[in-house]
Amino acid sequence: MHGRAGRLDGADAIYGPRRRLLDTLLVDAARAAGAEVRERFTVEEVVIEDGRVTGIRGRQARASAVLDRAPIVIGADGRHSMIAKRVAPRAYNVKPPLTFAYYTYWEGLELERGEMYGRDRRLIGAWPTNDGLTMTYVAGPIDEFHHFRADIEANALRSFDLVGDLGERVRAATRAECWHGTADTANHFRTPFGPGWALVGDAGLAMDPVTAQGISDAFRDAELLADAVATGLESGTLDRALGRYQHDRDRAVKPMYDLPASRAGRRRGRGPTSR
Repeated sequence: MHGRAGRLDGADAIYGPRRRLLDTLLVDAARAAGAEVRERFTVEEVVIEDGRVTGIRGRQARASAVLDRAPIVIGADGRHSMIAKRVAPRAYNVKPPLTFAYYTYWEGLELERGEMYGRDRRLIGAWPTNDGLTMTYVAGPIDEFHHFRADIEANALRSFDLVGDLGERVRAATRAECWHGTADTANHFRTPFGPGWALVGDAGLAMDPVTAQGISDAFRDAELLADAVATGLESGTLDRALGRYQHDRDRAVKPMYDLPASRAGRRRGRGPTSR
């Protein structure tokens, strides 16, 4: 089956900038909006007083440690969030790792538009990004991770050969970087707020990367959280506003969160196949 995505909520294009470019754009935008940006700052401690987070202690480069206090400390520090480890939020809707993933970038890969393919026990993608590069992505079931990583390039090429002439196009291109991969794909929700703290992005919600929703979800949740914090601090009802943030986040993401598990269940039920 072939298809093209249509317009959704006014959007008719999908972009895939690399994180090094996207992160720079976001930091520059935050600085332009009036935020105080401290780059290369290491958070060493989350300060908790009488059961409430009141700030952080850390240092910039080789400078002396400083203590910053705030009415709320927000952890946007990823799947293995230091903030989350310190405040120990409740985890729920926990699912084990379901897939592994490998990706890399190519120069000279012929591509008219983004391509995504589903094959038995494989999800394969090729997507244009900045600087004239194309990103390729291969995901498979977690029980094949060790076999796949024993010869990443050969197994990736075999995967590309499952989808038309993608394998031929990749072989005619030049790999621009090493392969990046992971099986660290456990899934969970975390209660994203508590006394003096909140979590956003992968710090508060880790989802199988096969959905390719991580950045989009992070933008949505950052907007939800920003609205909640602004409303809550202004009205003095911060906990209530953060409770709505959790409700809205969970409701928005739950269908996509459940999708990989349902797909994996159907694959297991079909028994082994060969191609």
